[in-house]
Amino acid sequence: MSNWLLYNAAKRELCNGTFNATGLFYASLCASQPATAADPTLTTLAQVTNEIPRVNGYSPLALVTSWDVISGGMRFNFQPINWTAVGGSIAGVRFAVISAAGGTLLASFAYAADVNTPSGHLLGFAASGHGLFELS
Repeated sequence: MSNWLLYNAAKRELCNGTFNATGLFYASLCASQPATAADPTLTTLAQVTNEIPRVNGYSPLALVTSWDVISGGMRFNFQPINWTAVGGSIAGVRFAVISAAGGTLLASFAYAADVNTPSGHLLGFAASGHGLFELS
């Protein structure tokens, strides 16, 4: 699960059974400054103050998620997601943030440096071979 951060509240809600892990999830892109997406104490998407502008082909996208049975537990996974830059660059991306439809934060991914995607190119991310997280 390298580079993925599970938010503290999501961990707590997953453990006590109050997190709806079968609902609709969205992926948003955020800039590096301020680095609010990296704060594990956040609970809602409204607290993330650095979403990049919704232009040039970027807007939050719905994720296709699944629970996969693994030896000794379950794996939460999602299909790869891509944005195509159109009419300009999708620029200054440092974080991808996953939230539930109601805005509850689940996880964020930190790119090693700001990512700039020129018009006509794809920007995307995927879960690792071990999914976003595993429960056992």
